[in-house]
Amino acid sequence: MITPRYYQTEAVQSIYDYYMNGGRGNPLIALPTASGKSLIPALFIEQVMKRWPNQRFLLITHVKELIRQNADKMLQVWENAPLGIYSAGLKRRDIISPIVYGGIQSMIKIAEAFGHRDIIFIDEAHLISQDEDSSYLKFFAIMKRINPNVKIIGLTATKFRMGQGLLTQDGLFTDIIYDLTDMEGFNRLIKEGYLAPLISRPTSTKLDVSNVGTQRGEFIQGQLQYEVDRAEITWKALQEAVYFGQDRRSWLIFASGIEHSNHIAEMLWKLGTECASVYSKQSAEYNDAALKAHKELSLRAIASYSKLTTGLDHPAADLLIDLRPTISVVLHVQKNGRLMRTFEGKSNGLVLD
Repeated sequence: MITPRYYQTEAVQSIYDYYMNGGRGNPLIALPTASGKSLIPALFIEQVMKRWPNQRFLLITHVKELIRQNADKMLQVWENAPLGIYSAGLKRRDIISPIVYGGIQSMIKIAEAFGHRDIIFIDEAHLISQDEDSSYLKFFAIMKRINPNVKIIGLTATKFRMGQGLLTQDGLFTDIIYDLTDMEGFNRLIKEGYLAPLISRPTSTKLDVSNVGTQRGEFIQGQLQYEVDRAEITWKALQEAVYFGQDRRSWLIFASGIEHSNHIAEMLWKLGTECASVYSKQSAEYNDAALKAHKELSLRAIASYSKLTTGLDHPAADLLIDLRPTISVVLHVQKNGRLMRTFEGKSNGLVLD
């Protein structure tokens, strides 16, 4: 059984308060990465269904790792929860359960099949595009046709989106009802021991992105990899990483592209550090085995372009080697947040940026 932290209990209460005080919009809860957002829907759903068992829920996100983790949290809170999962990546096709955790790309294809739903939680809510053709907005439109009173609640560690600003500015969400993502909130959670502090060290290796163009508030990926994935630069950066990380147990490495990720893994092996490169074109079996070994601390390092930014629940991670420059504040926060979970024997997370 999980004992909620005080701020998780407060976040759950903020949902009740919002609707009891006349709220009619789509509220947003903002908590830092690694603070345990996934527990909030689980706690709320258990409380509601034990009082009103006819209520029906969806919890939607975008990657199978998060779906699995969020569903596991639900079962830790409520062992007998009437829970289903709908995800192609997880090979699960549960539709009729009162609580369904799923992936938007799978669910949008059969949206009507989920029928009447009372509350929909969205994890990683900052990823919802305001484009009318977005899968999320299409899905919500269908759900609202089935139940015009359906409530949509977002959870995020970054309450803003590039090109939009705050998620409550001209977007789906209307109100921020609980927020610990400002500097005061971060420092408070670190001081209280709920988050691990981050430290950084200056490196002599520099990544030159002066020739890289931008598009929609981010570097153009192909150009970025071309400029950053240079053998001599990567080799020097990893030599520094090996020096600074010699006393670190578990390394995360962000690459500028898939090829760069593979080159990083190859070089680290030559430098005496075991490393796997995970990405979407690898087999699911390979990626799952590598991530499992990394979490079990039998594989010291893991490199990727994008698979580590969300959905990686690995509290022991204590070194971030960032070889993926970004101008996206959201991505920067997500990357650094990978090190902020607490773990026995871990005093801080070291960032080499």
